[in-house]
Amino acid sequence: AGTGKTSLVAGWAASTSTPVAWLSLDETDRDGVQFWSGVIAALDPLAPGCGERALTMLRRPGTRARAVDRLITDLDAGERPPVVLVVDDFHVVDHDELVLESVSRFVRNQPGWLRLLLISRREPTLPLERMRSRGQLGEIRFGELRFLPDEAAELMTRLSPSLSAAGVEAAVQRADGWAASLQLAALAARSARARAAAPGPGYDDDVLVHDYVLHEVLANEPSEIIETLSAAAIVPRMNPSLAEALTDRADAGELLRMAEARGLFVSRRGVDGWF
Repeated sequence: AGTGKTSLVAGWAASTSTPVAWLSLDETDRDGVQFWSGVIAALDPLAPGCGERALTMLRRPGTRARAVDRLITDLDAGERPPVVLVVDDFHVVDHDELVLESVSRFVRNQPGWLRLLLISRREPTLPLERMRSRGQLGEIRFGELRFLPDEAAELMTRLSPSLSAAGVEAAVQRADGWAASLQLAALAARSARARAAAPGPGYDDDVLVHDYVLHEVLANEPSEIIETLSAAAIVPRMNPSLAEALTDRADAGELLRMAEARGLFVSRRGVDGWF
């Protein structure tokens, strides 16, 4: 849900009685030692001492896999109350094969009292199909996070109370349920009010959305996916055959499936091949 994802989960975390450990990732966590040190630090207040031996092993070169095994063993050593570990912005590290391998190992063997919640802009390269078939995976995608028109209008009214009814309606129609677009529209509306009171540079809705999509969402995406989405954007829905005709690419259907997995404004509608 774009910039709305953390606030949604934070609201859930505040309302649940289950203890929650939270780790927000950034570019420095692409290093496996840093990543697992962060996981251990996040878990330690809820499971004191659980990662001491693993942390010692992590500090020695070439021991990451054994350190993760050590962490799993120590976490599984006794019964504990249910705990949720939230790892936010997981897409930041999902290019690193070594990190993914160690996370996959952890996911397959985590103790029963621990629930792992990964928040990512795209589908992580983990054994998801195996986990789905075993009933070990719950998924919340854009379809579930999408704001309904009434919900979007309520959000816009809260974020920008002075925005006119016509302005709210226009923002809701443009966003099509996308939380980040609603927030950017509200920011642009507040900026417009500030410019009216004190003329000066401000934010424009089109510019904000353009910059966010270009720099935050599409910056590291393959050019063939971006070209396919751009060519197909003239229609509200498409199937692989229509996408091939619009893009003149035989692999357009596969690129649409990749775009969906990477969270790029494409959602599959049922099993009949339409997006």
